[in-house]
Amino acid sequence: MKRCLFERILLLFSISLMVGCGVRNAPDADLPGKADDPDLIRMHLNGPVRSVQINAMETVFNSQGYISEVNRYNEEGKLLSKEIRNYQQSGALSEATVYVVDGRLDYRTVYEYDERGLRTGIRSLDASDQLISREAFTYNREGRMQEALRYRSGDTLESRTVYAYAADGTLKGSELFRGDGRLGERMERKPTEDGGFREVIRAYANGRVSMTRTRVFNQRGEQTEVLTVFSGRGRARTYRMLSEYEYDARGNWTRRTQIIGGKPQYSVVRTIVYFDAGADTNAPR
Repeated sequence: MKRCLFERILLLFSISLMVGCGVRNAPDADLPGKADDPDLIRMHLNGPVRSVQINAMETVFNSQGYISEVNRYNEEGKLLSKEIRNYQQSGALSEATVYVVDGRLDYRTVYEYDERGLRTGIRSLDASDQLISREAFTYNREGRMQEALRYRSGDTLESRTVYAYAADGTLKGSELFRGDGRLGERMERKPTEDGGFREVIRAYANGRVSMTRTRVFNQRGEQTEVLTVFSGRGRARTYRMLSEYEYDARGNWTRRTQIIGGKPQYSVVRTIVYFDAGADTNAPR
């Protein structure tokens, strides 16, 4: 029974990685630096994609490849919320506004940049324009993110993440510290021979490693394996989950199947609509 519970937790974790378009696992794609590349490129989607839907979330792109809307639905297909994104002329995201089903403003997020075009801050504001939370980012001389600070409302520090890079400039690791300064998580990233990369994430509790999670990605930036080891109570518990993909004629995945213990456990279907959808390009190859 306990094993079944942990496997469910792992499934929920893996599914959460696919919120939105779910391919923000490529090196540095999760770091809000320069907005040079459209979202389609950062998400490893072969365009021209009009929209992507996974379960109850639909992500809509404009013709330049940037996300213009994120719509969330209930089980009956009724719209629950709509997020509208606005951009600067440079392509940098300037504001994202979320409305609930009756059109009322729920909250909005404002993005700030320096003279180099690097994102330096994110502020989330409620419907009455009161601060909910904020983030601040600093960069090294090469323009790579050096530190990310996350605050709850006001100036209460929630976490601080410090990034490290290899000689070629690729991300090689990070350390996340809690608001009180204690180490909460350490991540190490290394390239693999097939052009992908491997991440080892260690979570800490009371100064000791409580969990180690190894994630393997292919050269597309898609997660193919998760190996989780829970430490504590005198013994270690290990869980391994594999992911298999089916692709459409354009090379975008349309089905992702989670495999635990050699058996398929859960499949996620991703529906892709293209701007030039004259043929059934969403069909498997």
